[in-house]
Amino acid sequence: MLTKEEIRRDALRRREGLSRGTRLKFERLIESHIAEFPRFKWASIIALYAPTRGEVNILSLLNISDKVFVFPRVEGEYIKFYKVSSLEDLEKGKFGIMEPVGGEPVYPLDIGLVLVPGLAFDRSGFRIGYGKGYFDRLMREYPSMTTMGVCFKAFLFDALPRDPWDVRVSFVVTESGVYMTRGEGS
Repeated sequence: MLTKEEIRRDALRRREGLSRGTRLKFERLIESHIAEFPRFKWASIIALYAPTRGEVNILSLLNISDKVFVFPRVEGEYIKFYKVSSLEDLEKGKFGIMEPVGGEPVYPLDIGLVLVPGLAFDRSGFRIGYGKGYFDRLMREYPSMTTMGVCFKAFLFDALPRDPWDVRVSFVVTESGVYMTRGEGS
């Protein structure tokens, strides 16, 4: 099995090499699967992310008017979530990723669904991100939180290397649909 770092490099290279047309087509399918997902439909607060380095762009979900959307902001070794009404509420933060400015943090267990970016996911719900562990720490601290990994199907593997501190997401969504993982917690 390849190492996490080898998978990380390969996934970044392949993901950034996707054509614009393919990317847009897959992103619209992924957004549709998310919007039709029962947990998304009934949740009032949804956590999105600002895509970076070729991550799946699901920001048009912000146009759904009956939801409150929150985005993560890095604060020390942790991420906290803040309400965002539009992309104008974001500015470059740590690591050059767009983050919310100002406001009061939203309690993580008030969030009905947390959409989690990643370079690769496996069918058990484990992920490879950029190696900083922010989402793992969040999911470890709030294990009952419902999380959904977001990636293109080419980056959904049967198994990935994992470390003892890695935490599973509950579901993974790709352009092909939503997959329940063995990390499903609610």
